Amino acid sequence: MPAVRRSPCNSKTKSAQAPSAPPTILTDRCSDDLAQKVTQILEFFEGEVIRSREEARAAEEARVAAEKTKSDAKEAEERIRKRVQLFTTIHAKAVKCCMCGRCIDRPFTVVKCGHTFCYGCLKKWFHRCLLEQVGWRDIPAYLKEAPMTAAKLKELFEKKYIYMTWYTCPVVTCQVSVERKPIEVAIARQMIGVVNSILGAPTCQVDSNSLLQHPGNIWADVFYEDDLDKQYRHMFQSTVLSFTPSRLKFLPNHTTAAGAQPPLNLTDMRGSHSFMVHQQFMQKLLELVDAIDINGDDEVAVTRKKLILDIQEHRRYLDRLLDYEWLRQHAETTTSEVSGTSLPIVVNTMVLTP
Repeated sequence: MPAVRRSPCNSKTKSAQAPSAPPTILTDRCSDDLAQKVTQILEFFEGEVIRSREEARAAEEARVAAEKTKSDAKEAEERIRKRVQLFTTIHAKAVKCCMCGRCIDRPFTVVKCGHTFCYGCLKKWFHRCLLEQVGWRDIPAYLKEAPMTAAKLKELFEKKYIYMTWYTCPVVTCQVSVERKPIEVAIARQMIGVVNSILGAPTCQVDSNSLLQHPGNIWADVFYEDDLDKQYRHMFQSTVLSFTPSRLKFLPNHTTAAGAQPPLNLTDMRGSHSFMVHQQFMQKLLELVDAIDINGDDEVAVTRKKLILDIQEHRRYLDRLLDYEWLRQHAETTTSEVSGTSLPIVVNTMVLTP
């Protein structure tokens, strides 16, 4: 058999090739790589799922928080709306003038009762009271016509058409007498101004009057203060000098404590009723004198104090006269005599007892 001739190059190439790995080893290695890659892919997807869940949870929490914030905002808005509504209602009631029914413009308070009104409303009411007071008097017609002015008021007093003015609180359930000028409540005016700047300023209700710029003269056409002490002194003297003590009558069979003084019998017009009216007049006059504004004038203060003392002394005289009349009547009814008691007399408006 002839020998096969082999090429040297082919022999060399075949001898240089490495032996191939067994198929089982290659299969195992591929399986490991595949398992490792699958594990990495699964871990990646698990991380993505976890991250997605966290993002979804955060988004849900943000949504819930946003809805809660929105709900809280609505509740807060509703509370604010209700409070503003309540405040508006309270404001309307608290600063409402009892006369015009609108927001008080320049509030003035009646000292004796504390009721507060617009300056313009209160002034109109006082003018109405004054015109009613002079309406029935026999005086010139122009003095009984509106509007009332300071000049008319001065003429009424100087010509002695009237000796005093009689004003009352406009509130129907109050009606207290007003002897002193109402005072302006500065803090109330400022508070009302602040509230009105928020809720809206009311229509001006103060009548146009140049005297409003001068606080000392804003009541010049309502309260006449020129020599009031002299007028009241004249009223006091003329009233006391015209007063004539008379026998008084008391209510018979009136239930009182033992020895107590029963009320006067006011059906006795010439005696007991006139005495009661005189007592009430002196009480009213004392209130008017006490209300005089001295404005730092020492002379007016001294005159006012002396007149107050004289009125108080005369009132004590009336009390003694009342006691005397009761003792006299009681003595007559018990057929006994009154001893050691004398009737007090009046001399030159001063009370003396012999």
